Amino acid sequence: MKITKRKYITTITYDKICNGVKNSCRESFFDRKYVDIRVDEINNCEYDKEYKINQDTLFLDFIDIYLKKVSMKIDPYKKYEFYVSLTRRYIMDYFEDVYIKDITSTFIENLSIQVNNQVSKYGNKEKVISKTLKNDIKFFFNKLFKYATDMNLYDVNPMQYYKVQNSSDRYLVEWDIDTLNTIFELSKGTRLHMFLHCFFGTDLKMNEILALKWDDLYIDKKNIIKNNCYAVVNKKLKRKKISYINENREKIIKQFDSKINDESCTRLVIYKTKNSKKIYIPINVAKMLIKWKEIEDRKYQASYEETENNNLVFSLVNGKACEDRIINKDFDRLKYENNLPDVKMSKLEFFSKERIMYKEEVMTIRDFYYRTLFYDYSEYFEIGYIKNGSSYNNNIIPVGTNYRSVNLKDIKVPRKKEIDLSKMISLIKNNSSLSNELTSILKE
Repeated sequence: MKITKRKYITTITYDKICNGVKNSCRESFFDRKYVDIRVDEINNCEYDKEYKINQDTLFLDFIDIYLKKVSMKIDPYKKYEFYVSLTRRYIMDYFEDVYIKDITSTFIENLSIQVNNQVSKYGNKEKVISKTLKNDIKFFFNKLFKYATDMNLYDVNPMQYYKVQNSSDRYLVEWDIDTLNTIFELSKGTRLHMFLHCFFGTDLKMNEILALKWDDLYIDKKNIIKNNCYAVVNKKLKRKKISYINENREKIIKQFDSKINDESCTRLVIYKTKNSKKIYIPINVAKMLIKWKEIEDRKYQASYEETENNNLVFSLVNGKACEDRIINKDFDRLKYENNLPDVKMSKLEFFSKERIMYKEEVMTIRDFYYRTLFYDYSEYFEIGYIKNGSSYNNNIIPVGTNYRSVNLKDIKVPRKKEIDLSKMISLIKNNSSLSNELTSILKE
């Protein structure tokens, strides 16, 4: 038997012997208290133990029983493990100390309101989650309550009138200049800020930007003087199925390893596109990219050995590729934390191409912004490299300070408090209980 502990899930791998035939099995648990129970069951060859469920069963225990008794048998293992992870990361906090008898239509109504919000509770913290993930949570809830109703735990399924909302009006909000300026201001100093300038300021697509290498950019001083800065685009970064990768090996430039395990059916890859094209880069964006490269180079110089350098313009802290869902996650977090209009990032490209009249001249919003409203925030890159989408605390590192140039010798470490022996002796003399206790300790 092998027990593998990961951040959110503990997996037991064991051999199940049935009618003399040995089969390898795996079970995953979101709550580690069940691991020891299950280990004892397996050691006693109780592979398919029946569990009693009634109105006084904790709902979290019910979910765990459902996963082991139903999901593990009818769902693919990857789907089963996904439900385990989903429960551990997003669902558990809603059902703490809640029994089956406590689940009513009112409870479900309140729960649906929470899940429909921009965030989900996780570890007593609010966590921004995507619309797709919300739908996954609702779908799993529906399966749980259908099973509970089939077992006569409810007379009526509490979720019978609850439907997953596939359509939404959240993206009907349109971009405007004020929103653009506010987002650039609030994201200054971050990877998201530089990415938004590339997306708004050029005709590059999101997956083309994320696949860019520094060798693809022509933004040196000569190009800037001639106003001829551009990027050569001939590849994209995207998550592809392993079957596609195996069938199109000649197109794959770089394949990145799976973060969690090798069981995922997809891999993040950089692959060749059919045609190569040149995309113009405004001078202001080019200058910011030059500054961004200086910060990226320092990151690799100061990093640990496990950090890899793929020469990408945008990468994670460990140097690996940064996919679009991470950028969108950073963007959603920025909007939520600052109560911004819920604009959709993909519409930023169309907004930049809209034409307006300025001083009797027709120009795109992109040209208007870089000629009249642009502010160079690249100085904020000096504060520190961004980790996980957030900047270093300005209260710790003063604005304008380069944290890499701090002299450690200038940091004053406070001395330890010296013990006043005379005061301690005086206290012992004047307190009989302390004197007796000290005497007994010395005798021992």
